[in-house]
Amino acid sequence: MTMISHITLNHKTVRFFVIATLLFFSLVTLAVVLYLFLGHKAVEMMYLGKAPRFLGFLNGVIEGQGVHPLSSYLKLADNVVEVNLEILVTSYLVLASFLCLGLTFYKKNFLLLISTLGICFLLLESGYRIFDPFPYYSPEEINSTNHGNLSQYDPILGWKGVPNGKVQFITPNNKAWLEHNSQGFRDIEHGPSNKKAIVFLGDSFTWGYEVQFNKMFVNRLRIKLKRYEVFNLAHRGFGTDQSLLTFKNWSSSDNLALVILMFCENDIEDNNSTMRYDKFKPKFEIHSNKLVLTNVPVPQNQKWVGKRNEISLISFESQLKNFLLTSHFLHDVYFRLDNFIKTRAAKTKNHERKGLLKNLSTNAQAQDITLTKEIIKVLKHETEKRGGELIIIAIPSRAEFMKGATYEPYQRNLARISESLDIPCLDLAPYFKKTFFRTYYRGDMHWNKHGHKIASDAIWNYLTTKGYVS
Repeated sequence: MTMISHITLNHKTVRFFVIATLLFFSLVTLAVVLYLFLGHKAVEMMYLGKAPRFLGFLNGVIEGQGVHPLSSYLKLADNVVEVNLEILVTSYLVLASFLCLGLTFYKKNFLLLISTLGICFLLLESGYRIFDPFPYYSPEEINSTNHGNLSQYDPILGWKGVPNGKVQFITPNNKAWLEHNSQGFRDIEHGPSNKKAIVFLGDSFTWGYEVQFNKMFVNRLRIKLKRYEVFNLAHRGFGTDQSLLTFKNWSSSDNLALVILMFCENDIEDNNSTMRYDKFKPKFEIHSNKLVLTNVPVPQNQKWVGKRNEISLISFESQLKNFLLTSHFLHDVYFRLDNFIKTRAAKTKNHERKGLLKNLSTNAQAQDITLTKEIIKVLKHETEKRGGELIIIAIPSRAEFMKGATYEPYQRNLARISESLDIPCLDLAPYFKKTFFRTYYRGDMHWNKHGHKIASDAIWNYLTTKGYVS
């Protein structure tokens, strides 16, 4: 017997590669033929949400929801099939070239080299997918627009949740199924109940941006707080002012125990603005020591009523990039390299670093906190008027955990506000600093599923040890 280090490409090995290649091309050809006869009908059924059971998981992927016309999806499907065929042909031409080189120059160790590289790649890829996933979503897939994705125009709030809305929400970081209840909140349906109510107010963190419903910290807490009726009244992009208005209009429970305000760094800027995230919003002003709501009815941005663009077709280069970056390992390498190049470019131009070491604290620290303090004061009054108690939970900024970043935590200002108003306040930063796992998405300010778990455990520990819940 020859040793592994002397594996040769004999006629059996060559025959195996030839048969495997022919079989693969046959399957691809069969798939193309099936698409030519049945493809458009299948796309149409999925668009209408009427796909057969074995394709049911695709219903939410290209479900209409008024986002794009059916013709766009049909055109895109044709384009994807065409481009993927080009990629397959190119890939096998490259593979054939390597086989020829192996036959010519590296007969003895060619298979050993390929096998070793393949095993190493599979181990790396498995490690990423299990311990630190980093899936890639192409620009053609992403649908995380500011106008849409279960948000609709509202003359008082600026925007609010779409009642009974359903959509698959895709960002550069994750893919999540979003579903609202009949009140337009990403929450369960609530019926009559004698339980005491706990209400969560906040923005995209509390709304569960980029995470599945069962991974949201509010829903993790709901499982533990079985003696309470837990309401989630948050929506993406909300400032403290919009949370106050939402709570004042909410009348689902007369048995209120707690109102938990999830406070984020950008809330101070939100409260001082009449436009955020390319959307108009209301703004409180202080007149004679009282809050007066201005900029209502909120102007309706034309993007709320504008016609959706057709889906653009995919080039060969972008589809090849999409194909390669389906590897979590290659995606991470690409992300780090791209960020390194952008950071170096910013440094050479003597600009502020735009990569992961960017200082994100300046805006919130420079904003006037007077208005925010007055809004929280009114929220406390509204809570106590209903027999409940207000608690503030400070969401730490991602910049606080970045190596090399110069950052002053905004929580110091928030602590001064809460202390002056006699409101209990919990800073989640110490809990996040203890964990080993990544808690924020690489390219985003929001928590991943691990971050939501850390938050739920910390809030549960605080509520129980302080005696707010039994």
